[in-house]
This record gives sequence, structure tokens and C-alpha cells, in this order.
Amino acid sequence: MPVPACTPLTSVDFATAPATLLVNAPVTFTVTYAPVGATMPITLSWAFGDGQTATTTDVAVTHTYTSFGPQTVRVTATSVVVAVCPSPKAQLR
Repeated sequence: MPVPACTPLTSVDFATAPATLLVNAPVTFTVTYAPVGATMPITLSWAFGDGQTATTTDVAVTHTYTSFGPQTVRVTATSVVVAVCPSPKAQLR
């Protein structure tokens, strides 16, 4: 049985829409990652800076802020590469 090709994530970034954020209006965060062919699924864990969090495998998530002020948004991407891709084994000769 052939071993599947495994491609780990090398970078993750996100963008917001709309560009101007308003209180009590939804904002969509959309992730881009590299390489595009990274082994799926990729789990995204969000911390929106206001105490709210979300976990998804979708590249876009929507959040609504209920108070004014700067927020530090963080996203952590986790690929299943470690779980489904075997590590290379040394062959003794």
C-alpha cells in the first residue's frame, strides 16, 4: 500500500472584511495558508481578543464585537500531518 504524500503547513495569515470594523456588526476573518496543498484537514483555533474563541476547519469565520476598542486576534492552524503521515524510518544495513 503506498504511503500518502504529506505536506506540512509553513505559514498562516488572515484578512478581515469589511476593512472598517464596527461595534455590533459582523466581521469575517478569512485564513490563507501555505502551501496550498498542505495535508488536510486543517483545524483553525481562533481567539478574538474579547474573551471569545472558535474552532473550525472552515477557512472563514464570522465574529461580532460588542464593545469598542483595539482587539488582538490570533489564529492557530493545526494540520493532521503528524497524525496521518508516518515519520520516516531508518533502515539498518
